[in-house]
Amino acid sequence: MAKPKAQLKTDPAEALSHEQGTIWARISARSADILLLVLPLYLLFSQAFTTSDAVNAEGVIEPITETNPLYLWLAVVIAIVYEVGFTATWGRTPGKRMMQLAVVDRETGASPNWVRAFMRATPLFLVAYVLLMPVLYVASVILMRVDRSQRSVFDFAGATLVVAAPRSG
Repeated sequence: MAKPKAQLKTDPAEALSHEQGTIWARISARSADILLLVLPLYLLFSQAFTTSDAVNAEGVIEPITETNPLYLWLAVVIAIVYEVGFTATWGRTPGKRMMQLAVVDRETGASPNWVRAFMRATPLFLVAYVLLMPVLYVASVILMRVDRSQRSVFDFAGATLVVAAPRSG
């Protein structure tokens, strides 16, 4: 018999009635998750960019930076696996757990399944384009301010909601 998935210990209908996660709690949770990913991603980025010296036409030595996109995409994959894995398995990432938040399916109130969790993480592909990262987060904050349910870009992508999680003993 299959072992049941570890989820928040709450009734789905009750989860939908929980208070919405505040913008500051959500920003703090995302920041905590980013900090947890900094070291592994730093190690990948340090391998992605290599610098070597080359002599130009005038005989001057100039540094040349080469990029290996494999490492950049691997960093995006790690961020997505982190987000999807924790969200689908436990209904929240470690950052959301620290801030006592949970992600729930907007229709059922249960923790998102793997498909919903993946759809919620699809905006992370945009992070691969570093220039779009600030736009993505600013758009999320603006959406959270104007949407009645305080849903971000990630929530719209995955049809999810972030709610205050009940305290577990």
